Amino acid sequence: MVKIDKSCGCLIDDLLDDNRLCGSSEEDMKVMVDPDPERVSLEFYEKRMTDGLPIIPPTRGRVEKFYRYTARKPGDVIATLPPRMGIATVEKVAVNAVMAGCIPQMMPLLESCIEGIGRDEFNLAGINATTHPVSVAVVVNGP
Repeated sequence: MVKIDKSCGCLIDDLLDDNRLCGSSEEDMKVMVDPDPERVSLEFYEKRMTDGLPIIPPTRGRVEKFYRYTARKPGDVIATLPPRMGIATVEKVAVNAVMAGCIPQMMPLLESCIEGIGRDEFNLAGINATTHPVSVAVVVNGP
């Protein structure tokens, strides 16, 4: 069973010990092996946390690498995203970036993208709440 941090509902700390809480010590992290990506992908899909495509397990260590590339704190809100008014925090963006295979150096770009689509002028509510097959895409080019 995947252990998920209750404070955010997203970070995996240990898949091997069902009795362990998410609050693992640094000592525990040194000997812990990475979770099995196939198992994580399946369990996240079964919990409707992914679309079924393979993911990189968002371990605490992987997510924390993204924090090095932002001036914000993990709980800081980047944007509120309609139509369900989801709160996009630095931590949630980092977790999703890890799962997608993004490199940590892209965190400033991700923050800018989330800020942009969260602006009223972008009309994300109109994009997300339509029956037309439309989606947001960001294309980045350059070194």
